[in-house]
Amino acid sequence: MKKLLFALLFANACLSQGFIEVEVRDTLMLKPQSYQYKISVNDVPNAAPAPAPDMDSIVASAQESVYDADYLSDRISGLEKFLKKNRYDFIKSRNYTVTDYYHGNQTVANYLVKLKSSKNLDELVDAIDKMYGISGMLIEITYDTSDATEAKLTQKIISKAKAKAEFIASQTNQKLGPVIEFREQHFNVPFRKIPSTQTVMSEISKTVIVKFKTD
Repeated sequence: MKKLLFALLFANACLSQGFIEVEVRDTLMLKPQSYQYKISVNDVPNAAPAPAPDMDSIVASAQESVYDADYLSDRISGLEKFLKKNRYDFIKSRNYTVTDYYHGNQTVANYLVKLKSSKNLDELVDAIDKMYGISGMLIEITYDTSDATEAKLTQKIISKAKAKAEFIASQTNQKLGPVIEFREQHFNVPFRKIPSTQTVMSEISKTVIVKFKTD
């Protein structure tokens, strides 16, 4: 109510200048355009954690590699067959080595899979969860931020601004004319998002000031 009263008072102040100016903010929900899922293959079979070692044994185990070439090769072969059979768009990234207290140096092979729908993502996650010695993580979401998407939001805002200005004009005995100025105050676009949860919806928002000529 206070905002409406302020708008009416502002409109009255603009009568002599022949325009009505309104500020409008709106949002447009976005669906993900693509997902990037990282799959990791570890050369150490999954096992229950061993009892916590003392510092000497930690240092010793970190200096010795427990690399199991056959195990890693089998896991990689099985994963690649699965990905190719199901026609996933994937690339293999560089292997790297990590060290932990229980297994020493471990070689990890990584694959990056690009997915185009949440259904494909859910299917892949379910499949990876059932694979022994293999884990996965959603690392990036890309949204549609094309010119067409922004244009759709702008159309919503102009319609909303016109409705607001028409109401003010009707309350101040004015006739609304064409738009004579359009100023963008804020535009927020999530080009890419690194998720911390499985929540994948997002939005773009824009705040603009629209000035209409009045008679």
